[in-house]
Amino acid sequence: MKLYARTLLFFLGVIGFQALITASLILGLVSRDNQTDAGEELREESSQVYTAYNSWVRILWRSAVYLKSDSVLEELLSGGINQLEKELFQAEVTKLLHDTGIDSYLIQNKDSDWISFVKLKDNDNQIHNFNSLTSEKDHPYISLRLIGRNMYLTATMQYKSGVEIFLFKQLNSDFFSHLTETDRSQVLVSSDETAILKVAENSEAIKKLLKSNDTSVPYLEFLSLDLGKGHYNISLQNLGSLSGGVSEEALYLMVFLSDAPYRSLQYSIGRIVLLVTSITVLFTLILGLFFSGRITRPVNRLIAAMVSIRSGNFNIKVPVNTLGEVRTLLEGFNNMARHLNHDRLTMDANIREITFLKDYNDTIIQSLLAGIIIVNSELIIEKVNDLFIKNFPQNFTEYAGKNLSSLNLPLLDVSTIEKARKITIRKEGEWSGIKREKTKVWEIKLYPLMQIDRNAPGRCVIELNDISRKVELEEKILQAEKLSSLSFLTAGIAHEINNPLSSILSNVQNLQTGIVPEESKISLNWIEQETQRIARIVRELLDFSRETRAEEEIADVNDCLEDILRLTRYGREPNTGLKIVFNKTEDLPRALISSDELKQVVLNLVQNAVHAVDSRGIITVTTSLKNNQIEIIVEDNGYGIAADVLGQIFDPFYTTKTNGEGTGLGLSIVYGIMGKNKGRIDVKSQEGLGTTITLTIPAGEISSDE
Repeated sequence: MKLYARTLLFFLGVIGFQALITASLILGLVSRDNQTDAGEELREESSQVYTAYNSWVRILWRSAVYLKSDSVLEELLSGGINQLEKELFQAEVTKLLHDTGIDSYLIQNKDSDWISFVKLKDNDNQIHNFNSLTSEKDHPYISLRLIGRNMYLTATMQYKSGVEIFLFKQLNSDFFSHLTETDRSQVLVSSDETAILKVAENSEAIKKLLKSNDTSVPYLEFLSLDLGKGHYNISLQNLGSLSGGVSEEALYLMVFLSDAPYRSLQYSIGRIVLLVTSITVLFTLILGLFFSGRITRPVNRLIAAMVSIRSGNFNIKVPVNTLGEVRTLLEGFNNMARHLNHDRLTMDANIREITFLKDYNDTIIQSLLAGIIIVNSELIIEKVNDLFIKNFPQNFTEYAGKNLSSLNLPLLDVSTIEKARKITIRKEGEWSGIKREKTKVWEIKLYPLMQIDRNAPGRCVIELNDISRKVELEEKILQAEKLSSLSFLTAGIAHEINNPLSSILSNVQNLQTGIVPEESKISLNWIEQETQRIARIVRELLDFSRETRAEEEIADVNDCLEDILRLTRYGREPNTGLKIVFNKTEDLPRALISSDELKQVVLNLVQNAVHAVDSRGIITVTTSLKNNQIEIIVEDNGYGIAADVLGQIFDPFYTTKTNGEGTGLGLSIVYGIMGKNKGRIDVKSQEGLGTTITLTIPAGEISSDE
């Protein structure tokens, strides 16, 4: 905003603020005086209304006492109650009440079924529900009753003969209009169950008013209450309780006095104050226009010169034709302009050098084949390179200024972040480590950023290198070396196994030719079948050790698995808590692997699962076809494999079994068979939850019998 406008607005603001304070004080005083006057007027009006109301109470009371003590009425009742006495009694009561102003009365004697309702005034007042009316006291008394939907001021008396007389004065609009002498006020009698308020658009305001105050207080007043149709000053005078409802309710004599005259006065005074303020502001505006111009002209010339310098023109001089502080300002500006040209040339040279160095450093960081993060001593990220953003995208686009922990990277756990913090405060030197994810292996390096100023706050460089391919290659080389050493070993083992195996097979075949029970023949057949399978396995071991491969064979996966699982269940599952589930996919193509090799692989995995569940768990074997590859999943809910030994399970002679139960060759042979048949084996395990092993075998043609 220009100085001219600011100066003008300053004058206007001062006058406006002064006018606001003055108006607030005047309107506050007027509002307080109006409230005082309105309260006094309300109390005076309420007193008059209450006096007028009590005058009707006294009229009813005197009438009731007079009827109670009238000797003529007593004499008529003493001779018995027949039709003549009833008519004479009613005529006498009507005569005595003729000039009292009472609306109606009721005579009843419940013993003789005598009920007479008499209207003394020509109006719509009619009472139909007489059963609820009864005298509760021997002496005359006054009460407020709710009969039907109308409210009545009632005087009640009872004669010794049992005859009861009820005098009624209906509390309607006509009754209330006679209680006040001014047309600004309205009166009604109401309770928290009955709100008959015609001056309010919403009677809920009165109900809330009644419920929010103590009913035991004899007098309450509320000033300037908004009732929808206007603001009213309201007084509430406690009249006791209401009879005739479900329960006795607190009653109020309510006076509504319009607050319009006071609000109109306050509005008029406000308009006068607004008019005076507007005139003052207008006069101030005229004076401000005159004085602001004299102050702002030299400043405008100075601003024009500054704009010229900003556009690159430093050969400029502001005319100095004024006195005082403004002259000193203009002369200082001219001196400053002379030095700016030299400073600009120096600054341009420095900027070019800084820009070159910055671009050079950025190019180096972006060229690194690793994700780079640079953090300060408070672990706030100052810079990242594009490779880090590509490998670790976040839900925000600006990394600078974020805290390192906000990245939520599993690689940068609490301990790694703590090491980075110690490096920034120079408590530790460089650090490196290896961390694995599901599919990748990362090398993490932390080292301090070299700085010229050794007293400057430290910074840490975090380098994240993806070494997955390197680790995978190393593992394959290591596994190949292990399998190469295993080949030499299996050749010797195979020769040693063949001798006792031939003896076992010969003896079993001799037993089969003899006379044996049918159950034993089944067992002998199983022994012969499995012994021959062992012999084939030994031959495969020899072939494996010689790195030769027979002609390609195919196997029916589901049939092989059913044989293996039947053998595993035999003699084991019914007597233990072990449960083996086979979820097979029908119509699978045959697998490019021999049946014996497939049985050997699956049998090894199932036996390992049996040991893992300790004969009290569930082993699930599932087959499926995915992308022309047959998948066999062996899953158990046993002990699981610890993360630190998961990478060693395929090593020859490595076993976690104790007391000589395992040789450590089973999974090594499985790994070799899968590799020989161009298959793949994947292991996922979590200690304490179980292990899942997935075999992936190339699929051949679909069998002809399917």
